[in-house]
Amino acid sequence: MLGMIAAIAMIEAAGLAAVTLLACRLSGSSIDASMEGETVLLTTSLALTMISTAGGYSPKLILRRAPFLRAGIIGTCAAFAAMSAILLVFRTQAISPLALGGGGVIALGVVAATRRGVARLLAGHTARRYAMRTVLVGRGTVAAGLLLVGGCGDDIAPEWLGYIDDQSSEPPADGLPYLGGLPRLLELIRDGAVDQVIIALPWSARSPVLELIRRLAEYPVRVRLAPDFERRDLHHRDRDRPPALIDLTEPPLSGWTSLVKRAEDVFLGVLALIVFAIPMLIVAVTVRLDSPGPALFRQRRTGFNNRDFEMLKFRTMQHRFADADGSRQAVHDDPRITRVGFFLRRTSLDELPQIFNALAGDMSIVGPRPHAPGTRAGGRLFDEVVADYASRHRVRPGLTGLAQVRGLRGPTDTEDRLARRVDSDLEYIERWSLWLDLKVLLRTAIVVIRRTNAY
Repeated sequence: MLGMIAAIAMIEAAGLAAVTLLACRLSGSSIDASMEGETVLLTTSLALTMISTAGGYSPKLILRRAPFLRAGIIGTCAAFAAMSAILLVFRTQAISPLALGGGGVIALGVVAATRRGVARLLAGHTARRYAMRTVLVGRGTVAAGLLLVGGCGDDIAPEWLGYIDDQSSEPPADGLPYLGGLPRLLELIRDGAVDQVIIALPWSARSPVLELIRRLAEYPVRVRLAPDFERRDLHHRDRDRPPALIDLTEPPLSGWTSLVKRAEDVFLGVLALIVFAIPMLIVAVTVRLDSPGPALFRQRRTGFNNRDFEMLKFRTMQHRFADADGSRQAVHDDPRITRVGFFLRRTSLDELPQIFNALAGDMSIVGPRPHAPGTRAGGRLFDEVVADYASRHRVRPGLTGLAQVRGLRGPTDTEDRLARRVDSDLEYIERWSLWLDLKVLLRTAIVVIRRTNAY
């Protein structure tokens, strides 16, 4: 699905750029090539941003023809209207209003044609490739009613993987395969095999439904609640109409935003590697000369989708005191820290190898800092202290994050400190934007220079 979204964005970007360039050439204004290029870039970027804001690159919307087309039209109109306002305010001669208006009409045609073509493609034999891989939770009257009336309300029928039920393994009405209980569902989600979960339990089972919603909110999947068919009179007219499902949670970074975030990580990661390659080599040699043991320290951390990965750092402690589980956090004047290690921690140079984690896709440049599974605050595991702690894992962890630039670096040795860090992490996930990432990076540089809370 992400490949389809990228292809749509590229086609529309090329079309919008060509239309704007044509409008500039036909406007009759004498402008140099640099101003012409700036106008094309600004108009195209503005249009893509507006379309994205309207939800035009959302995987959920791509599966629904009319909203998908409407988002593209609304975004394009808003972009050209904004561009017209910019031209009026700055009184620029880059392009005439008449030419811009004509370009806007042509741009609408390009976007509409692209999206109608995508809809036609998805309506054909390739539709199954882009159907959301869906698991049904439940097997009673609600599940049977959902399957009876035709699915999820999307233009493309879901790819049913099977159903989950902790109570029984008897198949529902249409013979969906039984996958297992809740642990099996969470395992499938961690493996990246599930896009959507539909809860089809009776609403009278309030506690189990709420607990299931809470658990699934920790994972980057779409969660929807089916109507209670035990309380809904299924008239004949309802049998041909899909039910109105209730959207509960959506992956925080999906579709277009996921591509943008990944592009940001790769670009910044490559740039950081170019800048820090020689300093990293010098640090590695210095660590090896300072004390016995490898230059790199590998520690298991919990990352995106609650999957564990090996995070890289320059070794800052005596090798014999290596703590792979993170059960004992470093403290001020920790005797385990080497002389070189103390300097690396103070300057945060020990974190530089995580650039490779970011390039590999295990981490992002900016995001919630990953923690070792055995780390404790106030003597209790993190997920025992904060109920929604695992919700941090809906995005990739980062080399730096909002919590770190707010003075919450260093050990999380108290429950209050952990709660404040988690609050900042969840705020980052909800507020994510490229601008927020840039602000976090700028503030990180200031924090590192001041050596705040580093030891």
